[in-house]
Amino acid sequence: MVKAQKTKTKHKKLEPFDILMIVIASFAALIIIFPLYYVVSLSFSSYTQYIKSSGFVLIPNPISLDGYKQFLTNQAVPRAFLVTIFITVVGTLLNFLFTVTLAYPLSRRELPFRKFLAIYTFLPMIFSGGLIPTFYVVKRLGLMNTVWAMIIPILITTYNLTITRSFFQSIDDAYIEVGRIEGMNEVQILFHVIVPLAKPVIATIILMYGVMHWNTYYHALYYVRSSNLQPLQVVLKGILMKAQSTLEETSLEVTASTQAMKQAAVVITALPVVLVYPFLQKYFTKGMLIGGIKG
Repeated sequence: MVKAQKTKTKHKKLEPFDILMIVIASFAALIIIFPLYYVVSLSFSSYTQYIKSSGFVLIPNPISLDGYKQFLTNQAVPRAFLVTIFITVVGTLLNFLFTVTLAYPLSRRELPFRKFLAIYTFLPMIFSGGLIPTFYVVKRLGLMNTVWAMIIPILITTYNLTITRSFFQSIDDAYIEVGRIEGMNEVQILFHVIVPLAKPVIATIILMYGVMHWNTYYHALYYVRSSNLQPLQVVLKGILMKAQSTLEETSLEVTASTQAMKQAAVVITALPVVLVYPFLQKYFTKGMLIGGIKG
């Protein structure tokens, strides 16, 4: 009888509602995936195929790396990559340290003036200082035209602090009491007890901070004047603007090559995030749900 029930469950027919949801989900996935596929396909296209297909390339044949070579051989790109990697690695590490060290005390009920400090800390989510005051603060601190101008002003974002604090509040106090019995101080409890238990929210904020730094653009425009310190996104914007002017002034062959280079630039700059996200997805989803609901 049990076997018959399993067989019946295994061959259960789809309801009309299920079929409708599958169709809608498939259509939505196609809308999202197709533009990404088209960008990748065009980045591997040769100018000959681009011309023959009138710019609509679905399957590159033959595969050409001219667009990638054209982008990577630009003198500003390797330096911009190094600047962006430095900002992303160092900035994300500092973001993590400052966020968890502030979120932990705010999550403890025994903290004096806890409510006042929580309100004071979370006010920037509603009211920000504005661009001009922030600019003057960065200038007076001597951070102008340095890589630190793209890191220090955004050491803590209120949203990431909120979900981290909420997640810490959801952790059973018994773990903290055991750490205190073992003779740990609060710093040791944070990094040896709380952080290992908070892997989902840690992965969430690391991913969000990392993507934020990798896509740094406006902070570089506001605070950095030296071309040697410009991150990848600013350099990419300059290359694309130059390519656009080239499209309007040059021959069809150069136009096709430039289009491939533009798409190759987009693929290269987005690739690190695309590669990292699948490994953090389960932690990211769990951290967003628990950190956003509990507390």
